[in-house]
Amino acid sequence: MREVLNRVDTMGVQILEIRNDQKKLVQMCATQEHASNLQKIRDWISPTSSEHSHQAALNLYQRGTGQWVFDLPEYKNWIEDKNSALWVYAIPGAGKTILASLIIKNLLSSQGVGTAYFYCSYKNVDSQRPTNILGSLITQLALLNQRAFQEVWESYENCSLNGRLPDRPNEATLCKLLKIISKQFDEVTIVIDGLDECGSAVESFEIDRPQFVLTLSTLHNKNDSNIRLLILSRDEVDIRAGLRDFPSISIAAKSQDLRLYVHAMAKKLNINDQGLRSEIIDALINGAEGMFQWVRCQIDYLGLLPNDRDRRKALKKLPPTLPAIYIRILEYLDSHYPPETQNYIRRTLTWLTMAKTPLSMPELAEAISIDENSGNCDHEAIPDEAAIRQWCSTFIKVEPAQFLESDESSISSTVATKYLVRRQEASNYIVHTCLTYLSSDVFNEVYSKVKERDNVKGFMKVEMKDTYCFYGHAASCLHKYMNDYDYELEEPIPFRRLLTVKPTNAFSLLCIYWNNDNIQELRHESTSVKVASGFLLPRTVKRLLAEGGDPNGRSDTSWTPLLFAITRPWAYSTNIEGVLFITTQWDIEDTHFGLRRLEVVELLISAGANINTPVLIRDIRSDHPCFSNPQLMSPLSLAIESNLPDISLLLLDRGARVTPDDEGFGAQYCFLKHPLIGSHSFARRSDMNKSTRSNC
Repeated sequence: MREVLNRVDTMGVQILEIRNDQKKLVQMCATQEHASNLQKIRDWISPTSSEHSHQAALNLYQRGTGQWVFDLPEYKNWIEDKNSALWVYAIPGAGKTILASLIIKNLLSSQGVGTAYFYCSYKNVDSQRPTNILGSLITQLALLNQRAFQEVWESYENCSLNGRLPDRPNEATLCKLLKIISKQFDEVTIVIDGLDECGSAVESFEIDRPQFVLTLSTLHNKNDSNIRLLILSRDEVDIRAGLRDFPSISIAAKSQDLRLYVHAMAKKLNINDQGLRSEIIDALINGAEGMFQWVRCQIDYLGLLPNDRDRRKALKKLPPTLPAIYIRILEYLDSHYPPETQNYIRRTLTWLTMAKTPLSMPELAEAISIDENSGNCDHEAIPDEAAIRQWCSTFIKVEPAQFLESDESSISSTVATKYLVRRQEASNYIVHTCLTYLSSDVFNEVYSKVKERDNVKGFMKVEMKDTYCFYGHAASCLHKYMNDYDYELEEPIPFRRLLTVKPTNAFSLLCIYWNNDNIQELRHESTSVKVASGFLLPRTVKRLLAEGGDPNGRSDTSWTPLLFAITRPWAYSTNIEGVLFITTQWDIEDTHFGLRRLEVVELLISAGANINTPVLIRDIRSDHPCFSNPQLMSPLSLAIESNLPDISLLLLDRGARVTPDDEGFGAQYCFLKHPLIGSHSFARRSDMNKSTRSNC
């Protein structure tokens, strides 16, 4: 009996252990599901995070400075009222972003729950987009409250179609969702830094900043809001108008802060004469006029000088403005470094000014080492990161774009003009650099290893980054850089190396990175024609077709080169189950691409492209005919829906059908969508009917 009881006890312990294991498994599955759902939400509304910007700003913070802000009556009123608003504005270089990081750090440590923030940056176009700003704030709050997370997840599911990624909501929808989830908190605190940067980049010309400012102002409503809102920016007309009802503070670097900052920065100078150190500190404090940035630039320049004598001489002629100090630094670099280093400096300044997303230091070092004439990666050519910081410290820390893109006539120094960034020339250089790198022979070898891996994408985006850190940036941003490329140039060697009729291994590797899992399809002769058509490169398309490229190449994804040219699929989600799932509004065609697209389409049609080959489309807009069920759309109906009248009329003139069969949009829908095209279509049908009757 005792033995039986012992067995029962043992079994009881084992059952308890099994139950505990089951609980752990359930918790693990729940955690994994939550992580998966969170990633879906991030992909949906929050592709841009400000965590890196916040940490970078904190790293520049000088201990002891900025504490005065917490004693200001305006700040105290703001922090004590749970639905208050405050606008802090200042001149460039006054340290707004560093002050914002100090406030955010204080809020996170004291307020904790319900605090979200965002940094807008001129260096990152995505951080200037209103939908990204609002989406990031929503995601941060959702992570802090389970009920808020559930609200966001339900909104995601309501917008999804059979599990497919939904279209990103617009400003108004996101603002409404932000207000809804804020109700799950007793109070919410939001800090947005650099609002003046919204729409500052050339690529973000479509951003309506005045409207966004008004949208933000609605978050603060005395009647029904529990949102405490703080906005930091420069004093610009539209921002002042949109925030006219906000209490405001004009700030500049305080003399006490400047003294602390200058003392700390001066320690970096290797000065033997302590009297000179005191002279430098006094000169910088007196000349700063409220600008930390001016002080930092002067310290950088003095640090370049080799001895105290030269520093003393420089101190007597301190440039009074930021542009003047930039010029002095460039003149020094030009006179103290050989041509090879000067070339690296010019490349560095180009990337700092033109990069679509900020480059890490390892990425920057590899990018500037690439020689488009070499045709290969040379790790021995990669400069030391410390050397780059020494050459370009000032331009890495500050915002040099406005100065570096200045008109040459506005710069007094002919030496400094050598380092100015000329946008078109710089755009061409960046495209050539990316293509040279991506077509490098080393990636032909990498492909043979990658295709044998079980987790191909994991290797591409994680493991490979350690050895070829620039690959991710070059591959993911190539389509953005192509937008600014001068396509009238003679086709350079990098284009010919990467885009060939029979795809190279390096090109196939790139396609894998672009989320195409069908490795067999990558060997198809039409793949390069499709990519060149999607990039709207007439010269390259013409060459590939002349070399035997297939203008009608189809694959399981139902894409053809003609469809690539019409839709420019880099703007849309990847193909899912043979359905082109549209995730972008089609209402506006950028005229920048009009002539390029027309030339590419004409080349494809002349080479024998089938103008009626359809593609299966599902559109995310609830008022759209393709919302309920995917529909076959012809190239012509796609062109009409994309608001491309020139392409539509060209296809009509060549005999294209509006619909691939008797179902679909029909000419009536086309007439409503675009009267000019619709009337042209009716006229063609009428002429055909008359011709048919006369023949009878």
